[in-house]
Amino acid sequence: MSFVICHLSFVICHLLFVVCHLLFVICRLSFVVCRLSFVVCRLYY
Repeated sequence: MSFVICHLSFVICHLLFVVCHLLFVICRLSFVVCRLSFVVCRLYY
């Protein structure tokens, strides 16, 4: 029984880690896109 609980917690932690990593990547990408759009706007206007 404790094995099942440990395994579940491991899976949950792994999923959380993956979600956090994806969110971090998404945030970094959006930041880069925002910076690029800002630079483009400065160039054009």
